[in-house]
Amino acid sequence: MGTKQHTPRVYIKRPISIGDSVQLPQEKAHHLTRVLRASEGTSITLFNGQGGEYAGILAPARKGEAVVFVQSYVDVDRESRLKVDLLMGLCKRDAMSAALRRATELGVTSITPLITDFSDVSPKQLPSLRTKWLATIESSAEQSGRTQLPELHEAQSFAGILGPIRDLNAQAFIAHPQGERLTETRSTNENVVLAIGPEGGFSDEEVDKACDAGFKTLSLGPRILRAETAPAAALAILQHRAGDL
Repeated sequence: MGTKQHTPRVYIKRPISIGDSVQLPQEKAHHLTRVLRASEGTSITLFNGQGGEYAGILAPARKGEAVVFVQSYVDVDRESRLKVDLLMGLCKRDAMSAALRRATELGVTSITPLITDFSDVSPKQLPSLRTKWLATIESSAEQSGRTQLPELHEAQSFAGILGPIRDLNAQAFIAHPQGERLTETRSTNENVVLAIGPEGGFSDEEVDKACDAGFKTLSLGPRILRAETAPAAALAILQHRAGDL
């Protein structure tokens, strides 16, 4: 008995309609044809982050290209009802990518990279890093079956984000070892702001300013989690409480 073949999912940033012949960007075409060994007639799923997804097949194309013929639309929504805005302290390259990948898989709504006291990333690196982060989010959404992509905001200073937080109708948490355990908090609010620090966490001054702005400190348990692990742990707890996991 043969095994069922996985249908690749591809995100493209453009309108899609039934009957379209969609030429994929070069890097996605390379991944499909060279890495996944997809060939003419292979089933492909497309989505553009506007809701739902489209079923199609690889059509004949020139070498090195990939064209998907769109056959049908599938009205599916795999997004969480919980709206979580993640404020993620800038980490070193691999740790930041891992944090964004896991946060996307766990249904985060938006991500704002934060420049904090302990961030070890030069502002000059941000444009090139943003390009990599967007690619990481796209590939994670493709793999996890999401029908929308989390919005990646421009990096902001920690102090600069606190003012707008006061105006949001959301419950705001900041990770801190001495905070209340997230499993013990109670809230019916479906809008959450979650602040996770970089390697080394937030400074005491940052925690104090966040609390003045309405944040509650939270602990994720007795052990210190890595910067890329902490958002995944917190999001898993939040999504479980919301009925998404």
